[in-house]
Amino acid sequence: MLETLRKRQYSGIIIIVSAKNDHFYGKHCADAGANGFVSKKEGMNNIIAAIEAAKNGYCYFPFSLNRFVGSLTSDQQKLDSLSKQEISVMRIFLMARIIMTLLKKCSSATKLSALIKVA
Repeated sequence: MLETLRKRQYSGIIIIVSAKNDHFYGKHCADAGANGFVSKKEGMNNIIAAIEAAKNGYCYFPFSLNRFVGSLTSDQQKLDSLSKQEISVMRIFLMARIIMTLLKKCSSATKLSALIKVA
């Protein structure tokens, strides 16, 4: 939705408020053109601060000093660096793995067809 708005030349302020991982989604929201990202865990004061920052020409995204001094785990750094396409592919692989695990647990065609109907 955000990318669509920006592609259509929407120039208004867009602040994303989400309960999802702020470092991961904050980066992707910034890449997509948001003016800010606020975690729901941070509360109303940060939402107001994000709006004020955007009104004054600034961006408002999660900042962690640890990200710049190298104390994050390498797994976290790898996840943060994934593109949207890479994330989509990773989700497909994870879904395939879940399906394969479920198929191994299904011992008959009846269970398999029931599983397919549910999905």
